[in-house]
Amino acid sequence: MQPKYYGAAAQYNKPGGTGLGAILKIIGMVVGVIVLLSVGFLAYNAFSSGGKNSAAQLVAREKNLITFMTTNQSTLASDSFLTINSNAVSLITSDHYNLSQGLKSAYGLATAPEEIAKTEIDSTSKKTLDTAKIQSRFDQVYLELLRGKIAATQQLARTVSGQSSGTLKTAADTSIKHLTTIDEQLAKLQL
Repeated sequence: MQPKYYGAAAQYNKPGGTGLGAILKIIGMVVGVIVLLSVGFLAYNAFSSGGKNSAAQLVAREKNLITFMTTNQSTLASDSFLTINSNAVSLITSDHYNLSQGLKSAYGLATAPEEIAKTEIDSTSKKTLDTAKIQSRFDQVYLELLRGKIAATQQLARTVSGQSSGTLKTAADTSIKHLTTIDEQLAKLQL
């Protein structure tokens, strides 16, 4: 005859085994580990592609900034503004090349993907500048638009710099430095 246990001792002296509860606990632990690994993998991919997308967006944004500046350069009336704009195009073109090389070395992308490049297309500035030209305010309006584009590009370059390393980080840091210099020159411009 088996002895009977009462109280706390009863819990410890029960015969063990592989009951349904124990099997469910093991299955729950395995599923929990799989879920944790999946979440970790997805988070890693999200952070990795975020850096890649930001870098590609910066390359596309600088390309569009160069196009914006070269397209409107011949319309500038102020000689000092024309000089700043020409120098800025040279600096940003160099930065764009270095960022493209950094994008290629960091992520294997020769250019920004088309879906990212499309998000950087400016469809409103031309109409605004056409109106400003009619009102004889082209330089002032162009300056305002250009400084806004430079500020947005600087902010994105800071993001890329914080998310990257190596050639891409160096290119983003150089771009930030050049954009800051250009913006300081534009801020001093008297129109």
